[in-house]
Amino acid sequence: MLDLESKLAESGLGTAHIHESKDFSHGRFILVMKEQRASIPKIMVHVGPEDPYESYLQKTLEKKCRVISLSTTEHDALGALEILIKVQFLVQKIGEVSGLDISRPASIPSAGLRLYRWRQSGGRGGYPPR
Repeated sequence: MLDLESKLAESGLGTAHIHESKDFSHGRFILVMKEQRASIPKIMVHVGPEDPYESYLQKTLEKKCRVISLSTTEHDALGALEILIKVQFLVQKIGEVSGLDISRPASIPSAGLRLYRWRQSGGRGGYPPR
């Protein structure tokens, strides 16, 4: 999910709000299912065997909005790798439909480029010292 959020944000395609399915039984549906948010597609990601609650959640969401499902019956590292590949494919397709090259943002602020190209003294990359 973090890779999906990162790809959407870094390519300028949009922002993602990440929720765990269990949060919907605690009221998360209030935010997600508001009428003004119905036009925003929801992406569900599931790794491992089918979960009855997540299946019910998806059917419920599909009554209000478009749901894109990325799932695999594999689990552990193999399932995560399969989902990662599906995320790459999905973001590339969203970029194509939007007319954007996700690997080359159209506009990058100069301050952002300085962060991107930042190097510690001595030519090594990394985060600035605290």
